[in-house]
Amino acid sequence: MSASAEIPLRIRWLDSPADLEVGRELRFEVYQADEPGERRVAVHRLGFNWSPIVWGEARPADDDAFVGICRMVATAPSDDIYDMPQYELSAYVRAVGSASVRPDRRFDVGVGLPEYPLTFFFFDGSGKREFDPAAQKRPIGLDAFNVEPNGAASVLSRDGRFFLRIEHAGARPTVRVRFPNGDEADVTVDVGRGALDEPGAPSVAAAAVERPTKRPAAKAPAVKPAAAPVPAKATEAPASRPRAVPASEAPVSGADIVDEVSTAAGDADRVHEMILELQRYVTSFPMGEMPEKARAAVKGRVGRQVGEVRQAISACSGSRRKELDSLFRSVLASLPDEIRAEV
Repeated sequence: MSASAEIPLRIRWLDSPADLEVGRELRFEVYQADEPGERRVAVHRLGFNWSPIVWGEARPADDDAFVGICRMVATAPSDDIYDMPQYELSAYVRAVGSASVRPDRRFDVGVGLPEYPLTFFFFDGSGKREFDPAAQKRPIGLDAFNVEPNGAASVLSRDGRFFLRIEHAGARPTVRVRFPNGDEADVTVDVGRGALDEPGAPSVAAAAVERPTKRPAAKAPAVKPAAAPVPAKATEAPASRPRAVPASEAPVSGADIVDEVSTAAGDADRVHEMILELQRYVTSFPMGEMPEKARAAVKGRVGRQVGEVRQAISACSGSRRKELDSLFRSVLASLPDEIRAEV
C-alpha cells in the first residue's frame, strides 16, 4: 500500500453502479492522476482492495487491457433495512520487479570405501563347490566373523550376502569366519601391494584361504646297525695308492637318512601349499567381469604357476605324490574354461 500512495490513481465507472446484485458486472478504467491528460493504466498492473467486505473481483476486459471488469460476488449483510451500505473499490500499482540468483555449485568426484563380496566354498570328492552360508539350516551371522587388525576393515551384511569393507587405504586386513561345525577359513586383502605384478591387472585380490590339512610328521625309517667288518687275512701286497670311494658306496649315517626323509616331507608340504596358493589366486578374480588386458595378465600368471606346480610334483614320490596329483587335478578342473584351455 505504501507504493500505491506515491502514485495517485483515479477509478472511473463506465457503467452505472445502480441495482447492484451478486453476479452483476461493471466496467471501469483506472487513470494515473499525476500525469497530464490522466494516462490510463493497464489493469493487469493493478491490485485492488475491497470494503467493507471483499464484495467483488476484477479482471482485464477481453478486448481492452486498459478496461477492467468488476464482478460483484457478495453483498454486505445488514440488520437494518434502511441501511444502505457503501461499497468501495481502491486500486494500487503492483510493484513489478525481478531478480535471479544462482548458487555457486561445484562438482567433484571421489572414491568411497571399497567393498568386496565374500564367497564361500567347500570341497568334496567332485572338487570345489560354492555355497551360501546364510541359506543353510544353520546359517551364520556377523558374529561368526573376526577381522584383524582391528579397525582395518569390517564385515557387512546386505541382501543376504556378506561384504568386506576396507576402512582405510593401505590396509591389509584378514577376515576369519567360523562355520557352525567348528571349521574356520580366512582371507587376506592386500590393498596397498595388489595381487598382480602385470600392468593392467586388478590392484586387489581376495581369496578364501583354506586351512592346510594337518598331517603327522613323517617318521624316519629304522636304520639297522651296520654289521661288524670281518677281519681280512693278513697278506702281503704291494703298496698302492688308496682307492677313491664313490659317493654311492660311501657309508650313510642314521642322521643323514633322517635329514633326507624330513627334507622330502617338507618338499611335499611346500608343493601342497603351492597348489592351494594357485587355487586361491584363480578364485580371487571374476574373470567374466574383468577387462581383456587384466584377464590376459591373470591367465599368464596362472600358466606360470601351473608349470611350477607340475615340476614340483614330479620331484615328489610315494603316496604323497599321488595325493598331490589328485589335489592338483581337482584344482585344474575348477579353473574357468578360458584358463583351463591354455594350461
